[in-house]
Amino acid sequence: MRRLTLCVVVLGSIGAQHSQAAPIVAWGASSISQNVPSGDFVAIAGGHFHALAMRADGTLAGWGWNEYGEATSPGVTFTAVAAGRKWSVGIQTDGTLLQWGWSEWDLDKVPSGSNFSAVAAGYSHGVALRADGTLAGWGANQNGQATPPTDTFKAVAAGDAFSIGLRSDGSLVGWGDNTWGQISVPTGTYTAVAAGAYHGIAIRPDGTLVGWGNDPYGEASPPGGTFKAVGAGEYFSIGLRTDGTLIGWGYDPPDHHYLDVPDGTFSTIAVGRQFGLALQANPIPEPTTLIIWSLLGASGVGIGWWRRKRAAR
Repeated sequence: MRRLTLCVVVLGSIGAQHSQAAPIVAWGASSISQNVPSGDFVAIAGGHFHALAMRADGTLAGWGWNEYGEATSPGVTFTAVAAGRKWSVGIQTDGTLLQWGWSEWDLDKVPSGSNFSAVAAGYSHGVALRADGTLAGWGANQNGQATPPTDTFKAVAAGDAFSIGLRSDGSLVGWGDNTWGQISVPTGTYTAVAAGAYHGIAIRPDGTLVGWGNDPYGEASPPGGTFKAVGAGEYFSIGLRTDGTLIGWGYDPPDHHYLDVPDGTFSTIAVGRQFGLALQANPIPEPTTLIIWSLLGASGVGIGWWRRKRAAR
């Protein structure tokens, strides 16, 4: 049986994109979509079945599954966060890494140092980017996913048992498991990269997308158009177009609504195993209308989605 994992969106910080403070919109798994915290946030991160959001002051809100405390804020301030299967990691304001939640495979043994600028969390491994462009990895390493190459990078993403790095020259390199071609990255130059469970998506300098790896539902076959951010889940992907609207592609099973993206414009996205998150663009401070419905799948997991709607100015 395949293990499942998160996606990390890469644009600047890994797993946590910084934006103007705004409310969160969520869709997909009900444990996420029905329990979104109120308030305004500047960064979001999606894990296996939990999510994290960072406020402008660096404090965190977490929600969703919390078996190991992965969705419980450690009570310190951060500059970036990422979420894995049942664990979370963040870069504290002093530049050091802090892990909480699940600690198998030595996930709690984060690299030392106070010069980290971005971090990515996979199923059971992590990779962090230092200020000098070098990478450090930790956690499960049975496929070499936590042993990055010795190049210099500007971004990194982590999937199930593989990692993808965006080098300083804009080229991609992958390491770890390659069962579905997930580290057989395309040639050329790119501005951003995302890793799903078993596939990757990258943005070219002209804003178009390219995908690779596992593609049974078209999750690695992106649509045309131009994009400023992209995220990948288990068997689906979400893109943030240059006009701020969202589009999804890939697997969308009945009653799950992975691809039922909200209307409107957004500044930031993040994608978890079976859900998506976005920060509204130019939020309007009037009250919102919340629309919610959910069903109980055969697996016993509640699945639902919700959408915020705001009046025009």
